[in-house]
Amino acid sequence: MDVRFQPRAPLGGENSGTTSWSADCVIIPVFSGQEPLEYVPDLLEAAPWLGVTPALRDFRAKKGELLTAYGHPETPIPRAVFCGLGKAEDFKPEFLRDAIASAVKNCAALKLEKLATPLEALRKVRDVSEAVAPKNDGPCAQSSPARPKACLIQETVLGT
Repeated sequence: MDVRFQPRAPLGGENSGTTSWSADCVIIPVFSGQEPLEYVPDLLEAAPWLGVTPALRDFRAKKGELLTAYGHPETPIPRAVFCGLGKAEDFKPEFLRDAIASAVKNCAALKLEKLATPLEALRKVRDVSEAVAPKNDGPCAQSSPARPKACLIQETVLGT
């Protein structure tokens, strides 16, 4: 299974200005009370079906909630898994880790081989969580070497 973080890349060639996406499934973490497609506006170019999928109407993004949405199998991204992170004000870095891990397990059960997580979605998670809880709060603010692994992952992946 190939799991990667997907930055923006050209679609249809190196000189084009549009976004390229290709994966069996894209994993998108979302806070409750947020519009899921706000996390990945550029993704709509590769998966326009996301803008009209009825499944998103019932997704509340509660902590631990997963929603698999399906599009046409011939699109560059035929499915997406939305991972609920719960309320932003209750967020802890391990919630993100657990949500992504749960989505990857779900994809493995479906025998999917190529997964992607948009970096812009991870940055949105960082921005929303920082707006609600300042950086100097919580375990990631500690300067001791005994900081939780989730904090180190957050800093490495999200650049915080």
